[in-house]
Amino acid sequence: MAALDRRPRAWLIGAHDGRQPRLVAVMVAEEVRLDVVTVNYRSAAEIQRLSADLQELAVLGIAYHLVVVDCSGEMASDADSADMHVIDPGRNLGYGAACNLALTEVTADVTALLNPDLLIDPTTFAALVRAGCSDGAIAWTGVLHNDDGSVQRNTAPPFTLGRLAAEYLLGVDTSFAITTTRRIVTTISGAVLLIRTAALRQVAGFDPQYPLYVEDVDLTERLSTIGPVVQYPMVVAVHLGGRSSAHAPTTTTTLLHASRIRWFQQQGRGRGFMARSIVVTGCAVRWIVRPTARRSLNPLAIWTAGAASYQLAALLPPRVQ
Repeated sequence: MAALDRRPRAWLIGAHDGRQPRLVAVMVAEEVRLDVVTVNYRSAAEIQRLSADLQELAVLGIAYHLVVVDCSGEMASDADSADMHVIDPGRNLGYGAACNLALTEVTADVTALLNPDLLIDPTTFAALVRAGCSDGAIAWTGVLHNDDGSVQRNTAPPFTLGRLAAEYLLGVDTSFAITTTRRIVTTISGAVLLIRTAALRQVAGFDPQYPLYVEDVDLTERLSTIGPVVQYPMVVAVHLGGRSSAHAPTTTTTLLHASRIRWFQQQGRGRGFMARSIVVTGCAVRWIVRPTARRSLNPLAIWTAGAASYQLAALLPPRVQ
């Protein structure tokens, strides 16, 4: 594995002796280069806010460049700058394919995949970047909070039919609970995901058959076969969530469940049928007992989209015209 691209960086610390400032110390740390990738779908305001937060990384020894893939075509007026480059693919590619496109622009040794709807803590995020770099992690994340202050369960053990049944039929959250220590995980579902760029290229990035949802689970499970995938206990951001999917809740909800079915279809026809039955049964029960879910949940559409021959990309919302 190539060494991380780092350069010395110095900070001068001043103190008062009662008359005038004087230099009392020089702190030297290694500057880490980082490429940050995010995907825009009707989230231009959130991306501008994220960009402003990221600018604080410079004083923390993180030299970053932000690559934005604009899948809704609304950032044409945002001129490229030294800190941000906007790629317009001309259509909504979906998250995985958009990140793969951004990977052609990445030059740093570490790539950070960030959702636009994040309120990051730059100091803790910089510490997270350095933790994974020094620890030998292949892919890593921190702890996220939801906007109500609760902890977002963004890591999990291997994705299995047992977990699927527990979640859909029993209502059990099988993701890992909050951690206070560093831990090895198998999958990260994630608004914050840092990856060694060489490893990301080694596994050929995201699988394009998952245009949205499960693409991160699939990616991190593949990464876990070549090196440690790690969660650190530091709280790095608040994830507001749902900003993009809110524009097309029924189609994106259908895509979420159908993508989970597709995961198991890759493991054989029988497992795919079992997954399809579990997911649709669970969704049908939810549709019956929770009237509020009917606005975005369509079990028949999920069954149809769960067919192995169905092209999941057909469920992607169109870009802004």
